[in-house]
Amino acid sequence: MIKKIPLKFYFMSIILVSSILLILSFASDVRNSTIAMASDLFKDSEWFFLDNKKMKVEQITEDETPLFIQTEEKIEKKGKDTVTYGMATDTIYRYEIGGSRGANLDVTVRKFTNGDQFVFSTLDNPSKKEITVNLFQIEPNLSKFQIYRFDRYPIKKNPDDKENYNLSTYPTGLLRMENSEGLVGERMVGQAYRSKELEQRYDDGGESVMRELLAEEEAISLYSKGKDIYVFYTLASKGKDIVDTWYMDSDEKLFRSDENMNKWMIESASNYKKRNKWYTAEGPYNRMVSSTEPMPESYQGFGRSLLLVKENRALELFEQQGDRYFENLINNSFVNLEKFKEDQKYWETEVTSTYLKDLYGITAPFIDTRFNEQIALFYYNIGEKLKVPDYKEPLRNYADLLVSQKKQGNIIPVDQESYYISDYFPVVEEQKQKTHSSMNHVLGGMNLLLIAYQDFNEPIYLETAKAIQTAIAKEKDKWIRPNGDLWYKVDKDGNFVGEDYQHLTLEDLIKSYRLWSEIDKSNLPVVEELIASKAGYLSVNNFGYTEEIKNGLEELNLTQYLPSGPIHMDAL
Repeated sequence: MIKKIPLKFYFMSIILVSSILLILSFASDVRNSTIAMASDLFKDSEWFFLDNKKMKVEQITEDETPLFIQTEEKIEKKGKDTVTYGMATDTIYRYEIGGSRGANLDVTVRKFTNGDQFVFSTLDNPSKKEITVNLFQIEPNLSKFQIYRFDRYPIKKNPDDKENYNLSTYPTGLLRMENSEGLVGERMVGQAYRSKELEQRYDDGGESVMRELLAEEEAISLYSKGKDIYVFYTLASKGKDIVDTWYMDSDEKLFRSDENMNKWMIESASNYKKRNKWYTAEGPYNRMVSSTEPMPESYQGFGRSLLLVKENRALELFEQQGDRYFENLINNSFVNLEKFKEDQKYWETEVTSTYLKDLYGITAPFIDTRFNEQIALFYYNIGEKLKVPDYKEPLRNYADLLVSQKKQGNIIPVDQESYYISDYFPVVEEQKQKTHSSMNHVLGGMNLLLIAYQDFNEPIYLETAKAIQTAIAKEKDKWIRPNGDLWYKVDKDGNFVGEDYQHLTLEDLIKSYRLWSEIDKSNLPVVEELIASKAGYLSVNNFGYTEEIKNGLEELNLTQYLPSGPIHMDAL
């Protein structure tokens, strides 16, 4: 008799399994014994609250603890594909559920070079019929298991703030399993996300895509039979929707300590809007700001934001702590970035900003200079350590793109020698026009050019960086506002306007100071004056600083500019 173990009753508790595992005649064949146990179970027991006589079962994977499909619907295998990305290999299993007028199920097993794997499941149901699919695994001969739940750390939300309310939360938790030999395996398990696809097409051929999140629901259920644990992941479609779920699997501990794990769960709760949790094989989905389209009436529009496809926080924590979980997130990020870019040289934003649309008539797809700069540096900073193929190429490609913008006319000139590069480049030919230049984009591009110059020793990179730096120097006094803060941007007519970010631009100025100190110290006085003004504004208003600001100022012996106020994990 299978006994269901409700998750809410055992998180943080250890379940001891007392019965002895049946020894099969072919005990050495782990895969066959697992299949035999599953077969026996279907014969003798009701299964997962559904009448077993109606259930159909199909084995998906061929490993020691294979993954199975279970559903009342007809299952038809449509194919299997394998794609290699260098740091990982995807095996995609495709199924038709419920016939040609039913749903499609894709199960992607992304295996990393360290042996761990990310498993993504997507049930795409264009029909009106409700369809439920259960994926399950049998974990044999466990002496104990334990689940650490994220919801031990509640999230504070304001449901009355409809425009800013975020329906998503965090993964379910970490499942830790130990066998009689003391070997430990861990699995981070996500929730199930039910959504529908949104698309807005434009007359010029462009389009903007996102998803409306309809529900976030717990996917995992656990059952025990003797020393065997049955782990289920449920995808429940209500019709005309898409359901995604995921888990990350390892034969090792995903965190070096429980302290690291708990800190991450606390951080995921307090910063849930900026931490990925809805993972798919095509990249993570996060809630988009209300000034994007096509935004549904519910305001639960989710898209693939390039800044969050790039797992920068995971990179920081991996470098600080060395946790396997973050290493896997980073490798997964590289795969997603490659899939996002496809055969293009650069990363194109796929969601329209109504801010840009109203100002310039620019819609998706377009190139955001800040996003591409940060992705290029993401590759450059960790690619060698993680053996990412051609990890320097995004840096070179993007430096070349910045250099070419003068010829393309995507600049705001100060004089014949000095100019700013525009923030955004339209991709659709009919949208070609010059946009504004914001200080943070300008600095980010200049800093990337300086890094590229140091690595590739191409004079044109330094020449372009100097054109930007001299533009800032010549208009330094225009950039500084009467209150000491900096203007957000200079528009194409030379007007300085807009509220700047609190911390982001100061982080960029500190990086500029460090890079110019290594290349040409004559530029330091101007950069330092901007640092002093921006930091002074933050101090007067007690806006505080980030860890990156603090560390950067300490490294440069400029701690006199550390702003007063609290420390922030993420730049505001």
